[in-house]
Amino acid sequence: MKRIRITGSALLIGAILLGAGPVRGEYIGFKFNLATRSIGDDDINMWVGSLGRLWQDWKDTSGGRLDGEFSPLSYGAGLEIEMRIPLFAGLSLNLAGTRYSSQGEGTITLEDSGPTRNESQFIRNEVSALPIKIGFSYSYSLPMLPKLSVVAQGGRSVTFITYRSEDRYQAYFQRPGREDIYQLERAGSYRSEALGYYIGLGVEFELVRFLALTADVENIWSSAAGFKGDFEETLLISQNGIVDENGSYTEDGSASLYFYQADPLGIGQMYDYLAAAKKRPDNPGIENIRQAELDFSHFSIKIGIRFKF
Repeated sequence: MKRIRITGSALLIGAILLGAGPVRGEYIGFKFNLATRSIGDDDINMWVGSLGRLWQDWKDTSGGRLDGEFSPLSYGAGLEIEMRIPLFAGLSLNLAGTRYSSQGEGTITLEDSGPTRNESQFIRNEVSALPIKIGFSYSYSLPMLPKLSVVAQGGRSVTFITYRSEDRYQAYFQRPGREDIYQLERAGSYRSEALGYYIGLGVEFELVRFLALTADVENIWSSAAGFKGDFEETLLISQNGIVDENGSYTEDGSASLYFYQADPLGIGQMYDYLAAAKKRPDNPGIENIRQAELDFSHFSIKIGIRFKF
């Protein structure tokens, strides 16, 4: 008689399928979550905060009255949609997607008590992100509470990001017999992708056969660099209403985003900068240059409802 050999791997699979405890039958279902987002500061907010400090230090150095502020980006709670496809014995394939965005803008103005100088800067930053997750989940029904299940899940995430920026600086200087005006405008739109990981743990309480309430905690690790896109920059200099053709210019084209430190006004300390350039900047005085990064890593609390079919 031919013997049947049972390997350790077969025993392990059998334990998962049969011996792991009571597991209720799975259904294909859709889950709708309201999820918090604790996304921290990244290169955009570091630049915005540093730019505000630069204006304050410039005011302390040159005098005048400073008004206004720049707003950082922040991400509130949002809706996430998840599809769960059962494979076997509580194990499922999970597909999920959401969208979040944030916009921050502001204007800072520095002017003298007299009409001799007026400087102002307006910036707007807007980020739109589309994270998509693919992974696996395992659902375990509690023996004493069969309507209550514990669900563990994990997998990969890919986030498609669009970043748009607008920056307008204007300065007016009046001297005896002379008026100088400087206008610098920058605008751009850049894209990149972030490949990350996620893990989560939650509970589900079955109200009726095809409907359950859910609560989860989740952590995501996701960071994006390599932003590329189109930009346009224009500098207009005029003296007594006559445009300075030598100093004025317009530049546009494809560019990458860079992050670095510099002291453009000679104040004596370094400030963070986020800027687009066609090639890696190598100007004197620039330090710690690297590609700009946006970090979407965060911890999330989710409350939702699941429909099972």
